[in-house]
Amino acid sequence: MVVRRVFFSTLYVKFQITTKFSSNMDQGQRIRKKPTSKTTAHLFIKKKPKIAEMKRSRENLFHECRFGIDSTSGIISKETVQCNLIVTSPPYFGCRDYTIGSKNALGNSFSSSSSSSSVLIQLGHEKTPYEYVRRLCKTFENPQQTLAIDGSLFVIIGDTFARSDFVDEIGEFQNIYARETIGIHHLVVIEMRRLGYRMWQEIVWQKPSVPPSGAAQQRCNPCHEYVLWFVRRDCMPRPKFNARSIREPGKTPAGKVMPPVGGRKYGEYKKTIVSDGMRCRQDVWNICPSRDKSAHVAPFPEEIVEICVLACTDEFDVVLDPFAGTLTTQRVCQKLGRSSICYDMFDHQTL
Repeated sequence: MVVRRVFFSTLYVKFQITTKFSSNMDQGQRIRKKPTSKTTAHLFIKKKPKIAEMKRSRENLFHECRFGIDSTSGIISKETVQCNLIVTSPPYFGCRDYTIGSKNALGNSFSSSSSSSSVLIQLGHEKTPYEYVRRLCKTFENPQQTLAIDGSLFVIIGDTFARSDFVDEIGEFQNIYARETIGIHHLVVIEMRRLGYRMWQEIVWQKPSVPPSGAAQQRCNPCHEYVLWFVRRDCMPRPKFNARSIREPGKTPAGKVMPPVGGRKYGEYKKTIVSDGMRCRQDVWNICPSRDKSAHVAPFPEEIVEICVLACTDEFDVVLDPFAGTLTTQRVCQKLGRSSICYDMFDHQTL
């Protein structure tokens, strides 16, 4: 009985010391005090960085651009900087010749002013969609070296229709026949999983204003593209995601009292929630195409990059765009306080 009484007395003294120490700490602030005993040594928390330290971190931001580089050659996996986010819009299959801004050899018109060598090396000029997908996904190989363990990869990709029959010589994919939808995004998902990625979400980019195309005479007018969200296979338990930073306006007006979760039956046990007019961002993004009048014929809007950067990075993180185009990603990173690395085969500012 004496031993048990001494034991509980010791626990009570430790509890009093810990309670007194914690009560002296202001809530929401991280302070550091000199330890008074071994009992309270485990309660010390690192103090917040000073404003001067944050300024020094902002001064360390960098924005790197490299032109004349084929990102599909695997150069990204050789990067020494591990990126927190990769967001890019690669050239689509059979759509453009970015040296002159016209449709490429697979389209309806092709200008002979573009050299054959430049056409052959451009992504999107492959003979089959299978070659295109394998070459595109090779850009993102070795995710352990390229992407942080809690990082994300966003690929904006558009689909198209087959102009002829396609047969995969390797036999990994099924045949595609003329006049049917290719399903490029499905092929990309299959190949990215083989390279060590996990498909986190498929997001639809809906374009509110799209002129009628030739396909509208045979089927519904295409007005959307896909934003494929990938993470590393060993990403545990989940990637970095700041949901509140990308909230969008909702249908419920601000100031209206929301019904209780679970229905009115359990309303008396729930707290009253007043709407602020916002809601969690949904997986359909209604964003108008970019009206950029640069030499690039298909720039993607800054709003898409802003959503990805705000949702999946913190301030001072590193963002990579292997198909930079008109440097949309770099402009967004400069505005939001992130570092950026951009690659592209052509300098579209000088074309």
